[in-house]
Amino acid sequence: MSINLTEDQRMIANSLAGAGGDWDALTELGLLGLTVSEAAGGAGLGVADAIPALAEAARSAPMGSVIAGAVLPGLAATALDLPHAGAIAGGRLRAVVALPANCGDLHVDGTTLSGRIEVLPGADTAELLILCLSENCATIALDSPGLTRDSYALADGQPAADLVLDKVGFVPITAPKGSAGRLQDASALALCADALGAMITIREMTRDYIATRKQFGRAIGSFQALQHAMVDIYHGSEDYLSLVLRAAGGFDGLDRARLVSAAKRCCGTRMRAAAASAVQLHGGIGMTQEYALGALVRRVLVADMLNGSADDHAARLGRIIANTARREMQEETA
Repeated sequence: MSINLTEDQRMIANSLAGAGGDWDALTELGLLGLTVSEAAGGAGLGVADAIPALAEAARSAPMGSVIAGAVLPGLAATALDLPHAGAIAGGRLRAVVALPANCGDLHVDGTTLSGRIEVLPGADTAELLILCLSENCATIALDSPGLTRDSYALADGQPAADLVLDKVGFVPITAPKGSAGRLQDASALALCADALGAMITIREMTRDYIATRKQFGRAIGSFQALQHAMVDIYHGSEDYLSLVLRAAGGFDGLDRARLVSAAKRCCGTRMRAAAASAVQLHGGIGMTQEYALGALVRRVLVADMLNGSADDHAARLGRIIANTARREMQEETA
């Protein structure tokens, strides 16, 4: 199966791949406004259109910075009808979105907020924090008194930061019902798309490597055990591709939570295992820091770690299945 893109999605994917995570390039190409509404000067893409383009672009370049700095802020600014949307789309304001998965104990005291926000990609250079927790959302200037940040890089090299808030002022926003959950799922699925692009490239690299690497006078791809391992990688990545694209297509429907959790759980189970198998098939070179495979594998690991673990999403799937069965039983007995 391939990622079937429209002409517009193909053009966006090619542009994203060429720009990578470079802010100036993204600004010049107008890509920072991908998910900002057209009324605010953006392209107005929804999740269903953005995810396939991200996955295709992710075959050539990591999309983590694009997701954190453009896709999520655009979705949040549009959903919350923020006055900052035009500045985000035009590259005049760097925004970052904090969601329930990032937040520990946050305490409101009148007009100030205290607590910690952790492992927030893009927060190292952002100027505006869009905080979205249930229907209680807010914006916070990241140069506010009482706010400190500890910047670092995630395992895949993507910049991030932890924020410590000590009586920091905020601007409250009343969000539409379900905004936080929708944005959390969009974040999870966008990183799944990045992992998908990385996984397709891993698969192709591994196929090419075992076809050319020789041992005992034969290409190692001719050994049956390695062929079986390669088949497992191929089937697993094809299943994952189907799950990610299905979740994108159904994101605006009633099955959003189930579809996203299915994709996220597959990322943390079958894709982690497939990536590890690819490293083994490469032998010693697969373990070296300089070889491209390692960076691709780390993108899969980061997509698994952020926005809830595989176990978290398995538990959510269990609740959804149980609730559906309970509802169907009630309907039958009514």
